[in-house]
Amino acid sequence: MSTPRKNDVNARIEEMAVQREERRLHAIRHKQQRAADAIAAEAYGGLDSLAFLSAIRDYRELHGIGTPEGWPEGSTVWRSESGSSTRVCVRVRPMLAAEISRLDFEVVSSENHRAVAVHVPRVKVDLTKAIESHCFGFDGCFNAADGNDAIYAACVQPLVAHVFSGGYATCFAFGQTGSGKTCTMAGHGNPAAKDGNEIGIYALAADDVMQAAGEAGFAVRVGLRSSDWP
Repeated sequence: MSTPRKNDVNARIEEMAVQREERRLHAIRHKQQRAADAIAAEAYGGLDSLAFLSAIRDYRELHGIGTPEGWPEGSTVWRSESGSSTRVCVRVRPMLAAEISRLDFEVVSSENHRAVAVHVPRVKVDLTKAIESHCFGFDGCFNAADGNDAIYAACVQPLVAHVFSGGYATCFAFGQTGSGKTCTMAGHGNPAAKDGNEIGIYALAADDVMQAAGEAGFAVRVGLRSSDWP
């Protein structure tokens, strides 16, 4: 049996020292992260939420999900390759004041403006905590960084030109109570908020319709039934 050369032994010792230092630094970073997570968890349901928050953070890191970014300017959901005349979009609203006061935490992640992941907290039979993440794809996904103006430009504004070229268009909001339908369609009317939601999609569409009608020399009438029109 050959005896290891001195250079090989020294190299192995140095390699082990590097690995030992890496483990030490990893342990320090893990401890610091746990401490930071514990502090953050105090604002989101206390330490009982720590495992859930850590699991959601790990999911976002694994899938490259960072701070929510606004919808790309100039891009719309009306991509020609879709092959459909219908678009389904979703808006992930920011947390409400009542939810924050209850120490709730965000369980939805927006992925690349085309999908959202819903993280469902679960407690297993052995009492360990985990999340089940379910991903859903849409034609467009908007988040707290997007105001009504961005949503209108991406989803509804192209329909105005379509209507004035002889087409038909329908836009409606669907969702449970508190999901943000009224804020999106009608706006909250508070300019001091400076969140882009002061004016709703109704008013933004009406402005464009009236402007286009004026330029085309059309008259605009609104009625509940066609018999209401003069």
